[in-house]
Amino acid sequence: MKTVFIIDPIPGINSVQYNLIKSVIGRFNEPVLISNYINHDVCEDLKCERYSIYNGIINNIFKTEAMHWVKSYFMEALFSYNSKRVLKILEGFDKYIIINLSSTVPVKSDIMIVQGMPFYETLLKLRKDNIILKMVPEIFYIIIKKFDKKVILRAIYSTKHLSANSKYLIDEYKKINININCEINTIKNFDNFYYKNERRKGYVLTYIGKETELDTLIEIAKAGVKIKAFGSKSPPGMKKNHIKRYIEFLGKVSNDELNDLYNNAIFTVFPFTEEPFGWVPIESMKCGTPVLTYNKQGPSQTVLNNITGWLVDSKEEIIKKAIELYRNGFKINPEACVKRAMEFNPESMYGKIMNIIGEDYLNA
Repeated sequence: MKTVFIIDPIPGINSVQYNLIKSVIGRFNEPVLISNYINHDVCEDLKCERYSIYNGIINNIFKTEAMHWVKSYFMEALFSYNSKRVLKILEGFDKYIIINLSSTVPVKSDIMIVQGMPFYETLLKLRKDNIILKMVPEIFYIIIKKFDKKVILRAIYSTKHLSANSKYLIDEYKKINININCEINTIKNFDNFYYKNERRKGYVLTYIGKETELDTLIEIAKAGVKIKAFGSKSPPGMKKNHIKRYIEFLGKVSNDELNDLYNNAIFTVFPFTEEPFGWVPIESMKCGTPVLTYNKQGPSQTVLNNITGWLVDSKEEIIKKAIELYRNGFKINPEACVKRAMEFNPESMYGKIMNIIGEDYLNA
């Protein structure tokens, strides 16, 4: 029996979707991977592990994971392309179980793990702080809400077992009258990150991406806190030259470089706008480095307050706490951080999936 994974576009080996699928897919029988777009390097890597791959439209005009996702969303909303294509592929299979990790392919599945909110809900949140989205006519949001019914919500209502990758998402979906009773954290393999027990080098580490609260980081840096940052994406409307005025911005780094950065940092600061789960705090703790972040959403599930880091409730608090920790130091056991990070691993994700579909899987 085949295990069919449906996943959103994978634009490269550094993408979230690649890391997710790479850590889990090989644990299942006869794994099949279906996606609208899989980068050539990713295809070659996965084929080496003997996965059956069904790639979609080969198109390199989009470089970011987000833009590939938007294209996939509209291909389904306007033409039902994704669902028709997957159903055509499935006609060639005899027995199979479908694990849907995509929010843009609405087909019947045995289990679906939602990793974000519907597009309409996401845009409403982004619009609060985004000048461009505030200028978009209201008719656009009405259309997106209708499209969600054809795409994301149809995928949700077409699954046998619905789960979410965090308690935060479960609560958010409840607000729009969708009940999710199961939590399955979508986890990559963190084996590249490990504690070296090296001397800290006088800087605080952070990640800069589209969900980063950059103004908070700049305020911390202005107070004299030396900050190093990694990441290939910057928040909308924020130029990298502006970031570099206050922060040592390293851009995209290799796993080995990132492991060293975590190990040599005093602590990691992680202010964010929207983070349903979040891998950065786990990576940091795996390297024995505590994390300062918000007491909300995904990071509040992974960081243990005053044990593996600190959880605060506001921008003012995170700025004040970062300055205090940088100047005065702290007492947190790196081994406690490592132990906590070890609780989040692909084996736990696999185990939870099997607990849900095990009987169907074994008897199919």
